[in-house]
Amino acid sequence: MISYCKYFTPCVAKFRVFVFLLVACVVQDATANYVVENLEPENRAPLDRAYYAYEFQVRAANAGTTGHSVTAHASSGSPDTLVIDGSVYFGDFPANSTQIGGNPLLIHQKRRTRFDPSVL
Repeated sequence: MISYCKYFTPCVAKFRVFVFLLVACVVQDATANYVVENLEPENRAPLDRAYYAYEFQVRAANAGTTGHSVTAHASSGSPDTLVIDGSVYFGDFPANSTQIGGNPLLIHQKRRTRFDPSVL
């Protein structure tokens, strides 16, 4: 079990209501409607003296029609939050369903700066 810093847990709660990903889905049907439902922290580890490395499991919902080869992309608007691997692949995404991404979202966060999910 990984213990998280005191600033990390409130941020995860914000993620649950904040649709943080700039969801750029590659779909064949434009009526698909994707929303990030939850980001579950999988791992947090010191990277070096300046950064922590975070891995998040991404759960998304499709309220529209079936999507094919769906990928969500994340980017950061802060120099303190670096998106290392922001592409989360969902593959074929059935209509009206929830699915967990096939790979984690990876970010590096500056240790001296409180993590702010609104910058993603």
